[in-house]
Amino acid sequence: MDNVYLGTELKATKKDADVIRARFIYGMVLLGLALLQEDRQSKTKEVTSEEGSDGKREEASGPNIEDKVDQFCRAASAVLLPLIDSLGDLEVQEAVAMTASGEAT
Repeated sequence: MDNVYLGTELKATKKDADVIRARFIYGMVLLGLALLQEDRQSKTKEVTSEEGSDGKREEASGPNIEDKVDQFCRAASAVLLPLIDSLGDLEVQEAVAMTASGEAT
């Protein structure tokens, strides 16, 4: 909970501090869980695709999943609360108009 972006948001807003903290906590938890799930699924795909090989498996070098989650959550913390606020402020008709604009995505 010692995050500079959370602290800034708490100082700058008139909204309930408990709600802001809860949004931050649950948002970070959901992002972290999504990364863990993706890591688990990618490892399952690797094992499945390597079943036909000679059984030798090379260990991937680089950061482990905990480091990846930490790095991603640090980066996402800067935009998480403003993103939640802007999504909550969207009007349904405005959101529908944005998705039906005909622009390629």
